[in-house]
Amino acid sequence: MGNHFKSYEFQCPCGQCKELIIDCRLIEYLEALRLRVELPIRITSGYRCRGYQSTLREHNINTALGTSQHELGMAADISIEGMSGPQLELILRDMGIKAVGVADRWVHFDLRADKERRWTY
Repeated sequence: MGNHFKSYEFQCPCGQCKELIIDCRLIEYLEALRLRVELPIRITSGYRCRGYQSTLREHNINTALGTSQHELGMAADISIEGMSGPQLELILRDMGIKAVGVADRWVHFDLRADKERRWTY
């Protein structure tokens, strides 16, 4: 899981599934970001199973329709203490990330590279 991250940080929060799918490119970007900002990164959401995604939708939590990038192990929601979501977005864009969801104090980013994507929470 790289030098700065542990697999448990990416576990599905459902507490039921034992599966953990994380694309190694996601870890590579997180490691590069960690080295760039020289600050710890908090993973607030990594892998999510289909059941957990359904639970989020049932509770009207803003999440992707269809198969989520979290379900594919290709997304992370992250925060860095002292940095805003828009600040994180600028750094991620500079690193070549094309899909970023921005909140005040955190971001979602994923590995979709087909086109520039931005949304807000």
